Amino acid sequence: MGSGITPYAVPLARLRASCGSKKQALIAAVRRECEGLIFDLDESFRNEIAYGAPDAGTAVAQLVDGAFGAKRSGAFMYAYALELLCAHLGTKLDAPVLQRTSTALLKLVDGALRAQGVDAFTTRDLTSGHPPVKLPPRAALPGVGTIEPAVVALASRQMAKLEISESDVPHGERAMREAARGAIVEIGEWMETARATRGGGLVCFYY
Repeated sequence: MGSGITPYAVPLARLRASCGSKKQALIAAVRRECEGLIFDLDESFRNEIAYGAPDAGTAVAQLVDGAFGAKRSGAFMYAYALELLCAHLGTKLDAPVLQRTSTALLKLVDGALRAQGVDAFTTRDLTSGHPPVKLPPRAALPGVGTIEPAVVALASRQMAKLEISESDVPHGERAMREAARGAIVEIGEWMETARATRGGGLVCFYY
């Protein structure tokens, strides 16, 4: 196993309106609500911060202020800042299977979904499709994927019809096939929760 997916059901219009809004109350609320996560990020990346990357709280403020420009040094931190905004504005979803995943498992999931006629999205859309707002270009993780509300609705309808068994996953060892089945059920639950969120899309972070 390698990286994992952390999903959020988020009202995308509100998220997009927040970035560049310059709302100081929003910055203060995110910093207050996510104080522990901000501390953990700053500790994890203290060497990068020492060499010029913004700390997590500063990155949140710059994202809300629309003031980060085209910075490349420490660009990864703005993706984490976006995750903090998603945590504040949306709902973090359970991911017991996909919080630790692998390329091989995601390929099995894609193959099984295609075989069942689910074509609204692929797992690449979850891990590295596109962020919901403009971010500085970055060479490192986290990857950011966005499923727009209309696609969430379509995917939710397609996946509601599925009754996936282990045998519906065509390749791989038994444990991997079972994990893929669990991942498909999990993604279906994400789509349904996002669909039930007013203006809800799905934003995923892959690291």
